[in-house]
Amino acid sequence: MKKLKMSILALVVTLLVPSSTFASSMETLGSGEWDYLGYDYFRTQSKIFYSGGGDFMICLDSSSPKGYYYLFEEDPFNADDKVKSGVYFDKGSADDFYNVGNLPHCHIFKDINAWVDGSNNQAEFYVKRNNDTGEALVGAYD
Repeated sequence: MKKLKMSILALVVTLLVPSSTFASSMETLGSGEWDYLGYDYFRTQSKIFYSGGGDFMICLDSSSPKGYYYLFEEDPFNADDKVKSGVYFDKGSADDFYNVGNLPHCHIFKDINAWVDGSNNQAEFYVKRNNDTGEALVGAYD
C-alpha cells in the first residue's frame, strides 16, 4: 500500500511541474517588454494577432520564403487597412529584418496605437504576402 501511495504521489508531482512551468512562461510582461502572442504557418495570410497598441513585432523563421511581408489590420465592417507597406525579408543584410535580443529575423512596427479599436480595445493584425512561393512561419509579439 505504501508503494502505491508513493507511486501516485510521484505521478502527481510529475504532472504538476510541467504545467506550472508552462504557465509561468505564458505570463504577460509589463510595459516595455515583449509579450509573445503566438505563431502561425501561412502561405498568403496569417491568422489574426491581437495587440493593445504601442509597438508590434513579427519574427520570421529562416525557412520562410524571401519577399515582401505586409501588416494589415482586420476590419469586419470595412476593407482591411494596410498598416505598413511591405517589409522585405531575404535572410540577409539587404532586408528589413534584424535581430532583437535573441530573436532573429524580426521587424518592429512602431506606434501602432491608431489601429486599436472596437469594444475589445485591441488591434487585430495579420501578416500578408502577395505571392504563394511556400509556407512562412511568423511569430508575433506585442
